[in-house]
Amino acid sequence: MRDLSLHLLDILQNSLKAQALCIRISLMELTSEDTLVITIADDGRGMSAETLSRVQDPFFTTRTERKVGLGLSLFKAKARLTGGDLTITSTPGLGTTVRVTFGLSHIDRPPLGNLGLTFTTVLGFRQGLDLGLSYQRDHRNFSLTTEDLLQVLEEPSAFESPQVLAWIEDYIETAVQSLSTP
Repeated sequence: MRDLSLHLLDILQNSLKAQALCIRISLMELTSEDTLVITIADDGRGMSAETLSRVQDPFFTTRTERKVGLGLSLFKAKARLTGGDLTITSTPGLGTTVRVTFGLSHIDRPPLGNLGLTFTTVLGFRQGLDLGLSYQRDHRNFSLTTEDLLQVLEEPSAFESPQVLAWIEDYIETAVQSLSTP
C-alpha cells in the first residue's frame, strides 16, 4: 500500500466486518512535535485478549479467504520506519481502537493519499453507518460526519448516488488540502 488512506481503508474494512455501526477516523498533524497521529475507533464486536495478542502477527488472520494478514504488520512497520508506532486496544462487545503515529516530515512517511475516496468508499458499504472524519493541522481543523451530511442531504439513500459520493469526496479533499497548506 503506497499511501496512508489505503491502510485506513484496510482497517475500516475490518471495522465493518466486526459489525461496527459507528466509526471515527482522526488525523492530527502536530508540526511542533513533527508527528502525525492517526486514530480509528469503532464500536464493533471487539477482540478477545488472545486475538488482540496475535493480530499484529503477519501470519495470523481471522479471514478465511487467505492465510496471512499483512495489513496491520505493514502499517506498523511503516510507522516504525519514521520513529512512530502502532497500538491497538480492544474490548469484546465494545469495539476497537487503532492508533498509529508517524514522524510527520520523515522521508519514509507515506503520503496521505485520497482521504475523501476512503471515506466515501466506506460510506457506500453499509446503510446507516455513523462515520466521522476529523483532520487537524496544529490549531486548524476540519470534521465531517454522516450526521452533518444528512442535515444537508436529508435522505440516507443519497449516499447511494455516485454524484453525491463524488461531491463528498471532493469536499473532503479540498478541506484537507486547504489545511495542509501552511
